[in-house]
Amino acid sequence: MRNRLRTTDKKDFLWLIPVLIILLPFILILTPIEYFSGKKRKRLAKQYLADNLGKSYFFYTNKHGWGDFIKNNVLPILHCDTQVYNIYQDKDNPLSMIYDVVDITKTPWTDVTLPFIINLSSPTLKVLTLHKDFNTAKKTPKRNSSIQADLKKKINEMTRV
Repeated sequence: MRNRLRTTDKKDFLWLIPVLIILLPFILILTPIEYFSGKKRKRLAKQYLADNLGKSYFFYTNKHGWGDFIKNNVLPILHCDTQVYNIYQDKDNPLSMIYDVVDITKTPWTDVTLPFIINLSSPTLKVLTLHKDFNTAKKTPKRNSSIQADLKKKINEMTRV
């Protein structure tokens, strides 16, 4: 009778050799491609940051109850030079490039939770995520002057620092 709890033998891994032989060319081809595309993304992100220093962006989504809150309380008080993007409706938004900029500046990813306002500045980015402070306020999406005043104060603190 055969033992069901037998130890693993080296013969059990012989199938791995042909699989590795088949996959090795793909690994050898894709590794440098991934390395150089990462370098290119970093270079483009640095160039984008240099070209857009001082610009402010607001990225949001209508999901999870944010849509009406944003329309009623956030959009009316944003600075006129802030570029506003709804990431699901505006197809030509620079969110992926902004994420690359966030990555190269080593900004914490918890700071860029949608919806957020970002000011491209050097050496660190100034980010204000509405998710932290206004998550409970979004449940009452009607126009509220106290919420708008609080939000305006936070935006002014972010751009001043």
